Amino acid sequence: MNYIAVLGGLIIGTAYGYIAQRGAFCLNSGFRLTVTKRDFTKVKALFLAIAVQMLAMPAVFALGWAQPSFPAFFPVGAIVGGLLFGVSMYWTAGCAAGVWFKTGAGSLGAVAGVAGLMLGATLFEVGPLRGLRDAVHGLGGAVSFNAMSFGLPLWVLLVPLGALLAVFLMRTETTKAGAWTWRRTGLLLGLVGVAAWPLSALVERQFGMSVIGGAVDLTRLASGATIPAKGFGGWDILFLLGLPLGAYFAARKEGPMKLSIPQPEAFAKMFAGGIGLGAGASLAAGCTVGHGLTGVPLLAPGSIVTLAAIFTGSALTGYYTLAQAKKAPQSDNSGRPIMSGDCSGRPVPDGLKKMLSSCGDSPAVAKPAASLATPAPLPVANERRHKPRRADDYRLASASATKTITIIIQNPPYKGDNKAWHALRFAGASIAEGMNVRVHLLDDGVQAGKHEQKPPEGAVNLEELTKELMGYGLEVNACGLALDGCKLTESEMIPGIGRGSMKTLAGWVSMSDFVVTF
Repeated sequence: MNYIAVLGGLIIGTAYGYIAQRGAFCLNSGFRLTVTKRDFTKVKALFLAIAVQMLAMPAVFALGWAQPSFPAFFPVGAIVGGLLFGVSMYWTAGCAAGVWFKTGAGSLGAVAGVAGLMLGATLFEVGPLRGLRDAVHGLGGAVSFNAMSFGLPLWVLLVPLGALLAVFLMRTETTKAGAWTWRRTGLLLGLVGVAAWPLSALVERQFGMSVIGGAVDLTRLASGATIPAKGFGGWDILFLLGLPLGAYFAARKEGPMKLSIPQPEAFAKMFAGGIGLGAGASLAAGCTVGHGLTGVPLLAPGSIVTLAAIFTGSALTGYYTLAQAKKAPQSDNSGRPIMSGDCSGRPVPDGLKKMLSSCGDSPAVAKPAASLATPAPLPVANERRHKPRRADDYRLASASATKTITIIIQNPPYKGDNKAWHALRFAGASIAEGMNVRVHLLDDGVQAGKHEQKPPEGAVNLEELTKELMGYGLEVNACGLALDGCKLTESEMIPGIGRGSMKTLAGWVSMSDFVVTF
C-alpha cells in the first residue's frame, strides 16, 4: 500500500508542473514584475492559491485526512536565508519549483539551476556546511508560536481571512500570465496544495508541498545513499520528478517543443544562483513552495517572515537591474536605437551575420515602443469577414500591464534582407527599457502561393537561426519550411500573417502591449 501511496507525490508534482507551465507561474518573475512594472498578475495567483487553501484546509484536518504541521521558524535564518533566496532567484531566472518545472519545458539553463540548488541544499542540510546553518539558526533560537497557539480552532482564523482575501482578489482585474488567467492558475494551484496533504499523509508525511527535502534526498540517492522508497524520501523525490513531467505535457500542448540553450556564462550564472537558492532555503527552513504555498496558508509565522524576506531580496535585485538598464546606451550618435549586442561589443549570433549589413550602413527604421499607436483588438482566429491587416493591427484589449513586445520578422532567412537587423536593434532598445521581448520568425514560404515548397537559394536555415536567437537570450517562436509542426488549417491562421505556429503566436500577441512587424 505504501509503495502505491508514495505515487501521490508524482501526481501532485505533475499537476503543479502542468499548472505552473500553462499559467507561467514562477515567483521570480512574479515578484520582480511587481516592483519593476507594477504587474501583480502572478502574485495574485499566489495569493488566490493561499486563499483557497485557507478555506479548505480546516475541513481536511477536521475530517482526519491529515494533521496540521508548521514549518520551523528560526527568525535569523528566515531573514538571512529568505534574502539570499530572493537575490538568487535573479541568477537562476526561477524559484525553487520554477527551475525544476522549466527543465521539462526545454530550458537547459534551468538544468544548471537545478544542479546548483541540489548541491547548495545538500551542503547546508547534510554536508560540511551544516554547522554554519545550525549556527545561524542558533542566533535567534527557534520560535514555536503558530496559529494554534491561541487555543482556538484553526478554522476560526483561516476561514474568515481566506474569504476576505478571495473576495478582495476577485474584485481585481483579470489578466493573463502564459496561456491562463491568474484566476485559473491560482485556483488550481490552491486545489493541488490542498490535495497534497491527504495524499502525503498516506505515507505518514504530515505536510503539503515542498522542494528542498526532495532535492537533498535525490542528491543523496544519486551519491549512493539509501532512501526508503515508501517513506518521506520517496514521496518528496517523486514530487520533484513530477514537476518537469507536468511542464513537458503542458509545453507539448502549447506547440512544438524547442530547447533553450543559453550561453556558457549563463550556465555558470544559473548554477551559482541555484547554489544560492539551496543555501537560502536551508537557512530559512523552506522555500517559496514549502513556505509560500504550504506554510503561509496556515498562517505559520516563519513562512510569513520568510516569504517577506524572499520578496525583499527579489525586489532589491529588480530595482538594481532596472537602474542598470536605464544606464545602458539607448542610441548611437544619430539618435537611432542601438542593439546592445551588435556594435557595442557583444557578439551577434552567427546566423544573423549572414543577413546583417555593416553597423554603420544599417539605419534603424523601427519606431520606439513609446511612440507606437495603440493597436486594434485581436480578431477571432477563424474570423475572415474583414480585410487582412498587418500584425501590428492586432492586440487583445485586455492585455497585461506588463510591457511586453512581440516582434514578428517575416521572411527572415534571405541574404541581403536587413529587416532582421532592424528588428534586433529595436529589440535591444526595448530590452534596455526593461521590457520583455519575444521574437517570432515567420518564413513566407509557408504562405499559400508565395513560393515553391523548396527554400530559395541563399536561404539561412531557420531552425539554426531559431536556436541561436534562443541562445542569445530571446524567447523565440519560429515556423517555416525547415521546421516541423507548422501544418495548421486555414482556420488557425491570422489574416495577413500566414500559417506559422499560429497558436503560439496568437497567445503571444494576446499578452503583448505592442506587436511590431519587420
